[in-house]
Amino acid sequence: MDIFNYSTDPSKTGNFVDIGAGYTFQGETPISVYYSVIVQGIDTYIDEDSGEKEQSFTNYIEVSAPVWHGKDGEQVKAFIGGAFSPVNDKNFYSDKANINNVGFTYSKNLYAMGKTFPVSATAMWNPALELGALQVAVNLF
Repeated sequence: MDIFNYSTDPSKTGNFVDIGAGYTFQGETPISVYYSVIVQGIDTYIDEDSGEKEQSFTNYIEVSAPVWHGKDGEQVKAFIGGAFSPVNDKNFYSDKANINNVGFTYSKNLYAMGKTFPVSATAMWNPALELGALQVAVNLF
């Protein structure tokens, strides 16, 4: 499988290209908003009129906010996200516009070898598909 293949055929690639932007509203409880749209790749549907494979252009919107701060800089953020397609009911995350991502992220800094490494663990749930995932991340630079 070619990692730079952005085909619309899911048997050839799992890749897609999206464009995203985010903003954090500062304050006592900073709220972050993230928006992205998939512009290329496996985000497709079959057009009922033409029978052709078309791009769904899935839009994803997520809101997150911290819900807990520890005494040593640890933090837990809660988030909720939803997706829709402006051209079709089906989008990349489910068969219709829906809430597609709910979860929590725990983050903290680890100190090793004189360096700081931000680490996080995320538990997320897609209620539309009833699927969950766990993610652990370490920022090396």
